[in-house]
Amino acid sequence: SSSGGGTSSDVSKDVSKDVTTLDWKHDGSLLATGSYDGQARVWSASGQLTQTLSRHKGPIFSLKWNRTGQFLLSGSVDKTAIVWDVGAGEVRQQFSFHTEPTLDVDWRDDTSFASCSTDRVIFVC
Repeated sequence: SSSGGGTSSDVSKDVSKDVTTLDWKHDGSLLATGSYDGQARVWSASGQLTQTLSRHKGPIFSLKWNRTGQFLLSGSVDKTAIVWDVGAGEVRQQFSFHTEPTLDVDWRDDTSFASCSTDRVIFVC
């Protein structure tokens, strides 16, 4: 396999085949993936599925951990951005700013973020 020691067989092909975005938690302990099926999933470093976060109604195009690793931010074709409380496994807040699909999201700090959309608007909150 690859020289980096990683394998692609750890993650179920049925689940991972439609991954559209991914982001490592800053300490490298968890990998978050967003998928075409609208599910955000959290994986251990060894490739075990630890959580499935379900709320989006369309493909997830972007997701990012905040610096503390407490929250995960996701943006979807469903025009929303969601802040997930990963420890609790639930939505902390869902934002419906955009009139078109949300393409990218990124944290400014631990609680503030920006999102952009095909509506050509950037929101900062």
